[in-house]
Amino acid sequence: RNTAKFLLGNLQDFDPAKDAVPYEELPELDRYMLHRMCEVFAEVKDAFDSFQFSRFFQTVLNFCTVDLSNFYLDIAKDRLYISATDAHRRRSCQTVIAIAVENLAKAIAPVLCHMAEDIWQYIPYPTPYKSVFESGWVELDASWHNPELATRWQYLRQVRGEVNKVLEQARIQKTIGSSLEAKVLLYVSDVEKREQLQALNPSSEGLVEYVRSQNSVIELAAEEAAKLAQAQQEEAAAKVAKVLTKKTIHVNQETGGEKGDRPSKVIEYSAIEPSGSDGKPILDKVAQFVADLPSYAGNFLTEYQTVLVTFGLLISVLLTGKVTLAILDTMNQIPLLGGLFEIIGILFTMWFAFRHLLLAANRQEIAAEIGSMTADVFGKTTAIVIPEKQAIVLTNLIEPGIVEIPEIPKAELIAVEPKSETPAKTPVIPHAAFAGNGVDELRYLFITSEVELIESNAVMQELPYSFQSPELAIGVVKADGEKCDRCWNYSTHVGESIEHPLICERCVSAVVGEF
Repeated sequence: RNTAKFLLGNLQDFDPAKDAVPYEELPELDRYMLHRMCEVFAEVKDAFDSFQFSRFFQTVLNFCTVDLSNFYLDIAKDRLYISATDAHRRRSCQTVIAIAVENLAKAIAPVLCHMAEDIWQYIPYPTPYKSVFESGWVELDASWHNPELATRWQYLRQVRGEVNKVLEQARIQKTIGSSLEAKVLLYVSDVEKREQLQALNPSSEGLVEYVRSQNSVIELAAEEAAKLAQAQQEEAAAKVAKVLTKKTIHVNQETGGEKGDRPSKVIEYSAIEPSGSDGKPILDKVAQFVADLPSYAGNFLTEYQTVLVTFGLLISVLLTGKVTLAILDTMNQIPLLGGLFEIIGILFTMWFAFRHLLLAANRQEIAAEIGSMTADVFGKTTAIVIPEKQAIVLTNLIEPGIVEIPEIPKAELIAVEPKSETPAKTPVIPHAAFAGNGVDELRYLFITSEVELIESNAVMQELPYSFQSPELAIGVVKADGEKCDRCWNYSTHVGESIEHPLICERCVSAVVGEF
């Protein structure tokens, strides 16, 4: 039940008709999970056919606990919670989750009928069947069965299990809290397996380059804004200087000085009075505003008519209530009038109860009248028609327990140009910049911030938390860098982004929808 809740809770914004990722574009981890579903549901069908219900329970429980909760969904949380809503790594995970929850409900329906129906009714996207019992048996594609891929990922799961043991040692000793605080060191003696692991440990330099290019754009925009502000200040200073005029007076000539004296100059500054033409634009704007005032008022009344009417009605009700209270207060001061009204009220209440509430027929009659009055005041209630659900269409039965399914429809991708307030163009990360696909990576498999493959296991002997065998050596140390406030991963590039100084390079890309 808890596994089904998690699956359904992460499908609220997913519609297979628009968002499903085709099988060929799914990461290896997702394709491996589809392979596991083929194996699990084939075994479930065989258990039903042979009436081995204990085998059915064991298979379903093992799938939900070991394959989904402890493995796939544990890794998938980063994709579901950190990535952008429409990011490929998130939609691919939701595609697998949708297939899992539909077929899980079908598989348990013969035995856990109520739980299966509850799961089906809470599927958030449309399916073609209103009930799980109308949907038929599990439907999977035979091409999802991939033993070679399964062998590779079984080895990775074994390595993950050993890494978790070493991480638990460090956690018990309080060296780390979460596994995201750790960096894993791996040594593999087999060259082929080491190359396989190295392929799953790409660099994040592409994401770092994006952050740096984004910083360049921001710095360029700030520089242009500073230049514009300086130009505006210089222009304002020039306008102030033009307001002053220079007047030269020859003192000796005007005051009648002696002939031999050299005329001296006195410079006097006086403010120039603004001409009528300078104030004309302001007058024009005022006149235009006055001319447009009726249209503004009309638009205001049209847009807020309901609010104004409601406000007026409230004021009217308040005034009416105040007047009514004043009248009642005046009437209460008349001798014997208050007692008379009380007697009339008691008698009317007794008559109303006898006439409308004593007999069942009378109660039904008054209930009908109340319903009619409610319909007149609030309008008639209309039944909500729930559209028929449409699921991923899967057809063509093959071997026992495995059914063929057509391609999941591709989601239509619409390129949206990034908005920018500056003339500079915001850079977009190309797909190749990631080096990996953001899913099939050791750091996500181990749920740690960093993973490093080393050439010798001699380093492991000096580490307090390690595991060594002839084929594999594992060490755990504290992760480098600072903690990202958004994803809680540790990175040496936290703080490099000017716009987002508290998050890592992954989250900077995720915020703009690129990761």
